[in-house]
Amino acid sequence: MHFSGGLLIGLGLHAFGTFSRIKRTPTATFIFFFAFLIVLVWEAFELYAGLSDLSLHLIDSITDIFNGLVGALLAHTIINKFKT
Repeated sequence: MHFSGGLLIGLGLHAFGTFSRIKRTPTATFIFFFAFLIVLVWEAFELYAGLSDLSLHLIDSITDIFNGLVGALLAHTIINKFKT
């Protein structure tokens, strides 16, 4: 699920970059930090809302963050590879 969310973050940032008023292609660094911020906010929400087991929260959060970042960077890589 977090991998899919990361893909959507990466695709969304590239989609915003195509708007006529923005015309800016996001870099891998920008996507990494933006996705990291979104994933951290989500993990804080999970902890605050009690959606995760506290005994496993650290391990779960680390894997969720990793999967989200991999998804976002994969979207960026694919888009840059096939961009015309």
